[in-house]
Amino acid sequence: MADVLLLVAFWGGVVYLVMHLLSRKRERALDEARASEARFRSLTELSADWFWETDTEHRIVWLSGGGPVLTLFGNTPTYGKRFWEIPQVEVDPEALRVHEERLARQQPFFDLEISRSDGRGARQTHIISGHSLKAADGRLTGYRGVGRDVTGERHVERGLAEAKERIERALEGGNLAEWDFELDTDRIYLGRGWAGFLGQQRSPGVHRGRDLVELVHPEDRPALMKSFIRALQGKEHYIADYRVRTESGGWKWLHSAGQVTERDAAGRAKRMLGTVADIDDRKRAEGAIAEREQRFRDVAEAAGEYVWETDSAWRFTYLSERVEAVLGHERGELLGRTPKDFMPLGEDRAVEDWLVRHAAKGRPFRDLVHRSITKSGGVIWQSVSGVPVHDAAGRWIGYRGTAADVTARKQAEARIEVLTTRDALTGLPNRLLLAERSAEAIANAARNRSRLALLCIDLDRFRLVNQSFGHQAGDALLRAVAERLHNALRREDTLGRIGGDDFVLLWNGLRSGEEVAMLAQRILSVLGRPFTVEEHAINVGASIGIALYPEDGSDFTQLLKNADAAMYHAKECGRGTFRTYTPELGAAAAGRLRVENELRSALARGELLLHWQPVLHSARRRNRSRRGSAGALAASRARPADARGLHPARRGHRPDPRHRRLDPGARAVAGGRVATFASRQTVVRAQRVGGGAR
Repeated sequence: MADVLLLVAFWGGVVYLVMHLLSRKRERALDEARASEARFRSLTELSADWFWETDTEHRIVWLSGGGPVLTLFGNTPTYGKRFWEIPQVEVDPEALRVHEERLARQQPFFDLEISRSDGRGARQTHIISGHSLKAADGRLTGYRGVGRDVTGERHVERGLAEAKERIERALEGGNLAEWDFELDTDRIYLGRGWAGFLGQQRSPGVHRGRDLVELVHPEDRPALMKSFIRALQGKEHYIADYRVRTESGGWKWLHSAGQVTERDAAGRAKRMLGTVADIDDRKRAEGAIAEREQRFRDVAEAAGEYVWETDSAWRFTYLSERVEAVLGHERGELLGRTPKDFMPLGEDRAVEDWLVRHAAKGRPFRDLVHRSITKSGGVIWQSVSGVPVHDAAGRWIGYRGTAADVTARKQAEARIEVLTTRDALTGLPNRLLLAERSAEAIANAARNRSRLALLCIDLDRFRLVNQSFGHQAGDALLRAVAERLHNALRREDTLGRIGGDDFVLLWNGLRSGEEVAMLAQRILSVLGRPFTVEEHAINVGASIGIALYPEDGSDFTQLLKNADAAMYHAKECGRGTFRTYTPELGAAAAGRLRVENELRSALARGELLLHWQPVLHSARRRNRSRRGSAGALAASRARPADARGLHPARRGHRPDPRHRRLDPGARAVAGGRVATFASRQTVVRAQRVGGGAR
């Protein structure tokens, strides 16, 4: 029995010892667990992260302590509430909706952002992530997760977002957008402004580089890629103008600029940054300007004009290609030189005088016509027009305009002037040019109170030359007379031919009547020498009439009329002499004109009467005649409506001596009418008396 008791005691001691040892081990494990928990709690308090647990209804059942939790929730009760039910906690509604959907499916969730503002207005932002807790049988027992204070990160992100927004707005204000190209991945980020450039509602965000190149106009791709490759090689910055296709299918001009910002150890480009600008309006404006300039150049080219520009010193700064055809010089030979360098001697002074009158102080001018020397040495006429050019401050800096070769026009004008102002046979001034020069000379004489003379020179026996040798010889004689007279005069005098064999000389600066008499006598001497025409020696004289200004007339017409009257008086005085006009010559000329007019009117109205008178032989012839009367003479008289049938001024039977100076045409017509009338009356008279008239 004692042995049994001893055995029981022994095993009891063994069991006690074992239990004691096991108890001590559990205590050590609990101590270690408590120490580990303490270490974990201390670490979580020092960490920005915090931990939580919820039940199956997602109500908080445990929160780790520490600064982050205290900062976020403060003294606000949290246990038994869902995170979004805690007072003053804010959660984005859309994010909360997605979160609840994941909880309903017992799925894990990540980075649910919750925010809370304290009493001072300081805003704290945390994110929580968690996963579901399940029992051994798979039942949901709650959620466990971690929270993190991201207030500083969000503050930085908001600052970056605000900075980015400012940059975006600044770029949009400048019609720009940024781009960021990761070369290794061929990914390019396009800023917000790209949406407007491409006609899209939202920014396209990230693109592949090759896809973006496909949007570039095929004609612009080579230049774009060339600049891009040179930038990758580090030779230059990337700069390119190109067109991209928009959403509407059109094309828009863009300007890109950028540079490599990151390279690897081998120097290979990894990243490029830059901006892109909308230059569509500028390009279209440049295209419109270029089109207008081309249109202007085409019109100028078609019109035979070239475009020029000069600086304020009249040095050429621009010349269109057409100038090479006009002047023969290459444009490089003309740039930097002035138009005066290519003008004949003395032409530059005339041009300067013209510009002073028409283009002073930088005014526009038109149709400046001057001569220029071509590269071959020829002389051409140019018509130049220009407008002033001013800088941004309004200062005159030069001229711009057009010029054309008008040589053909000037030659045509010269030919027209010769035809309209020159005698075709002799080349002397005709009546029109003579009248213009006489008017100028009279105006100068009136200002200077001087005198001048107008001489009418008529060749004697010129009709006989035409009849004897022909009109060709007569024309040759007129040219010889014109040449001989021209060589005998001064340069300031004007010799003209007004028709037939009539020449007119305008003599300026007359000092006395003796001087004009000496001039007339010298002309008679010059013309008195024989002329050789077609191997014939021809002698012709001249009759000269002289009228003086201001004594004999105040204009060309009056002087010419009076000089003509004096010339006819010289012819009546025997030809080969000269006479100066007197008032009596004017009265006589007026009387002749009146008689001629009356005679023509009488012929037209049949107012001529024949008065017969006998013609008697002398005594010697009467002895040989059977009758005393040899015949009858018919004398004509005009019979207007007068009581006695005779003109009041000519009732006598004595012929008027002025009739001999009537115009030859008037005398011929009157004589023919009188002869016809006399023949008729002779026949009637013979029938009456039975005899004949002799």
